[in-house]
Amino acid sequence: MRLWIWFVVAMAIVVAAFLAVPPSEMDRGLGRGLRDAGWLPRNAFGSFVANHHAAGAGHVPYYQRLGGYQDAWDDLVWLRATEFYPPAHPGAFMDTRRALAYAYAAIGRPEPAAARMLDAARLPNQVSFYGGSFTELDWERAVLMTYDAHGLEAALEVWREGLEALELNERLYLERAIADGWVLTVDEVVAANGEATGGWPRDLYPLEERYRDGTRIELVERLLADRDIARADTLLAELDEEGVQGWPLTSARIQRALNALERDGEVRDAGHLADLSYPLVLASSVEPMRWHTSVGYTALDLNRTVHLHDTLGRCDDVRQIVDAYAASAEVSPSPSALQDSEAAHRAWRALSDACWISSWRGDNEADELCRLRRQVWQQEAERIESGDRNQSWFPMTLRPPPETLECYAPIAP
Repeated sequence: MRLWIWFVVAMAIVVAAFLAVPPSEMDRGLGRGLRDAGWLPRNAFGSFVANHHAAGAGHVPYYQRLGGYQDAWDDLVWLRATEFYPPAHPGAFMDTRRALAYAYAAIGRPEPAAARMLDAARLPNQVSFYGGSFTELDWERAVLMTYDAHGLEAALEVWREGLEALELNERLYLERAIADGWVLTVDEVVAANGEATGGWPRDLYPLEERYRDGTRIELVERLLADRDIARADTLLAELDEEGVQGWPLTSARIQRALNALERDGEVRDAGHLADLSYPLVLASSVEPMRWHTSVGYTALDLNRTVHLHDTLGRCDDVRQIVDAYAASAEVSPSPSALQDSEAAHRAWRALSDACWISSWRGDNEADELCRLRRQVWQQEAERIESGDRNQSWFPMTLRPPPETLECYAPIAP
């Protein structure tokens, strides 16, 4: 009898060990079926965590919003379990790993955040999981989180690794797509159409292009914020030598020019940057103000540009820009009349616009408008503390209002 018990235990260990190995592309027949079945609970658990606790998996989650710190702590209880009980599906693995990274970053632990994001970024090439725009975003966030955890040199090392991985991933994806008949080779297109297309006859997402330039521009921004001007200049020179263009780089150059103007009083290309940015800033004021959350053009960009013109003494430009934004601003309801989070968010945006514009102008009501903005924000904070986190659309912290512009400073008698 005792022998039978040991036999059953041994068989259970063998079966458990067999099922503990994830299915692979090499498995066939019964072996594949058994391993798939054995991993169903793991896949189900990973999918549950990704759907319910991987906030915004694949994108920057809402932890940066008011109440996000507590949300990150709550999600980590579940997300940490996926490290010991990982899903077999590579997509679910990446979802939970990047969610872990965002949650760790939100609670102020940059080292595990960088490590988990690297796990998500490195996986596709390891398991033949090719294609998709998340791959580029994962590497970008891995670089920036590595900067927060270990500094610039480590971040650049990860950036170089990511560039190689994305180029390999695109090449492998193309090879797989051609082999599976998803796209045609140049020779096949010539045979079908009688002429060459002048390039690859495919529509692939250019994974590495935005990552190659945009990630380094973001590193320049981090260096400028940390007052590491010398290394910021080195990266800017590298980007210039490669011919990189675009508004994010222009915005970084504007901040660099402002730093130099503050220190030296003059900058060779400051006037050129002002001329370049003026039409864009003025044109963006035509629509109602949406620069608080715009991906391409933010309140920070606007504030930089206005201050560049102000520092250069271009007061006609400054007044035209500020007046145009004032004309497009929305009227806010009274904070006392707000009953729900959505209405409070609209009021906060309108009050933020009014607070900034009045602060630029040095209006008498600027302090009161900024106080009302903070009051609405505080009301939402109290709502969240009471347990209502369904629509926390407010930022975790409020950006302080800008100083009065020199062009609006009172003229001395």
